[in-house]
Amino acid sequence: MLKYLSMNFLKQSWLFIASHFPENRAKWKLYLTYSLPIILTGVFFSLNNFVDNFMVTNIEKGVASLSYANAWTGIINAIIAGIMIITSVFIGQYYGTYNYWRIRQVTRIRVILLLVFTSIFAILSWSIPRNMIQIFYANSNPDSQTLQQSIDYLQLIVITWIIYIWTAPMSSLLTETGHGREAFISSIGSLLLNITLNILFIYILKMGVKGAAYASIVARIFGIFGDTIFVYLKIKKCFITPWSIFRVTKEIWKKILIRLHSAAILSTNIILIIFRDRFYNLMYPEGSIGNYEWKIGAASILGLTTAISSVFLQIGSILGSNVAIFVSTHLGKKEFEIAKKQANELKGFHFSLALFLGIVLALVALCIPHISYFADKIPLEGKKTYLFELQQTILVIAFFNPIWVWYLTSARLISSGGRTNIVPIIDLILELLSIAWIATMTYAIQPKNLGWSLFQAYWVFFTIDILKFCVYEITYLITDWARNIDDVNHRTKLWDKNVS
Repeated sequence: MLKYLSMNFLKQSWLFIASHFPENRAKWKLYLTYSLPIILTGVFFSLNNFVDNFMVTNIEKGVASLSYANAWTGIINAIIAGIMIITSVFIGQYYGTYNYWRIRQVTRIRVILLLVFTSIFAILSWSIPRNMIQIFYANSNPDSQTLQQSIDYLQLIVITWIIYIWTAPMSSLLTETGHGREAFISSIGSLLLNITLNILFIYILKMGVKGAAYASIVARIFGIFGDTIFVYLKIKKCFITPWSIFRVTKEIWKKILIRLHSAAILSTNIILIIFRDRFYNLMYPEGSIGNYEWKIGAASILGLTTAISSVFLQIGSILGSNVAIFVSTHLGKKEFEIAKKQANELKGFHFSLALFLGIVLALVALCIPHISYFADKIPLEGKKTYLFELQQTILVIAFFNPIWVWYLTSARLISSGGRTNIVPIIDLILELLSIAWIATMTYAIQPKNLGWSLFQAYWVFFTIDILKFCVYEITYLITDWARNIDDVNHRTKLWDKNVS
């Protein structure tokens, strides 16, 4: 009996594993063909941010300055992500049924929403930049040089936020309709231009952190033309013009607006992730790591940790596009079994890519102690400590990334059929628990007083993501997510309220 149960368990386990990976080599190749250009696009986009952080390592307190200012860029990106994720449901299903006129309307709404929310943060950043920066400081008496450099960078980088109002919807439209290669080509031009201008502005013209901001602005302007031209050439039927953005029917507005609260919750969740950095800055303020004279704190380390790791972990950029292409298009055609089958395959495919990229990142991390340029402005005796902490925090990211990718794929799949209420609510609860956990670490456990290094506190904090994994997997398994967004027969259950 025991032997039978063991064999049955092994059989069921094997069937589960097999169903969660592409069924043959052709499927692996198909998914990879669509994914690789999008991943490379994300890599080059992240390299733009990495270039800024890397180039300012030779500027005193440059990395810390950009870390505080870029927290607000992260919040803008969170707003963009929330809007794009919720509306990608429509792009995928409408593209599968050739409703191009509706895709144009959804794209226009994306532009309008980004215009409204980005303008609010832009006005605040230009009018009260000091207050905006000090929100992320761990103490009320910030270093004057770091603060001023952060303000200078913030007031300029706001211009790139305004550019995102147009480029984000265009770039997303390319990837969500299977034209990731074109988005990749556009990103190459932006990166090369950014590198060239960073060298010119920082090393030759000695413009400091302002030079990094100017380089980013010009690179993003290039992206306007690249993304727009490719949308016009490849998916002309989905192309919109700036003067047509208000041509939206009440029907489409209603479908988007009843989901807008989900986008707001989703954006809030991402913003909560960004605000975690404030707790790390409280746990390890400037001068608390190593000797005080070294001026090493969480901000200077984690700013570079994020910049480096994001370059190698762009698997997240394909989750929405692959779900739109391989799942939502079939949901739009009411081919539900095909959608479910490919949904499971995508989970294993994404996990495999994340594992591979995590290994690559880990190998890069092993080289960090030998790249002293990352600690260029750190006193000689503090370089070893700085590089060690940088290496170890990167290894934490490399380890957890496959876990994140698995449950985030589940989250995207749950939303792909229009169930846009479920994921944001669950995510909000889990993120609030995460904030409570890191607050407990900061004020009750106090890892610095226990002799913990920054990377050890990093490890302990991310253990909460095991809970997130379990919650999302259970939700994915029990939720009837595979449905058509225009199906009026699914509007009565509690979880389905205002989602169709």
